[in-house]
Amino acid sequence: RNVVKSRLTKGKIVSPYIYASGIHKGKEERKLGESLKASFKNEEGGAKIEVIRFGLERHGVFVQKGVGRGYPISGKNTQNPALPNKSVGGRRPKDWYNSTIDKNTRKLSDTLVRHSSDAIVLNARHSFIK
Repeated sequence: RNVVKSRLTKGKIVSPYIYASGIHKGKEERKLGESLKASFKNEEGGAKIEVIRFGLERHGVFVQKGVGRGYPISGKNTQNPALPNKSVGGRRPKDWYNSTIDKNTRKLSDTLVRHSSDAIVLNARHSFIK
């Protein structure tokens, strides 16, 4: 949440935002920082956590990829030399999610090893937004 609040300052002013028209009419959408949540699944009959899940608003994926509102995934972000903060032909991806997961995976694996040296498998590969 802290990463989102510090890096992504633009966005919805009112939360929850309720769409007035279009295919999402009536849908509530919260600010990205408010929507982030984690849930845990314990192993059957045990107190050990087996799975950690993260939930977020759909537009968080668009921000990560740099797409939305007519900006497709183009695979290239050409810099305009006259406007260094703007990209030509689309939006810029903002790596807020993958970098945070990557940075904290090492800490999580170290904690797991300290608390349970039994068979541990940390598979964070499916955690990233591709």
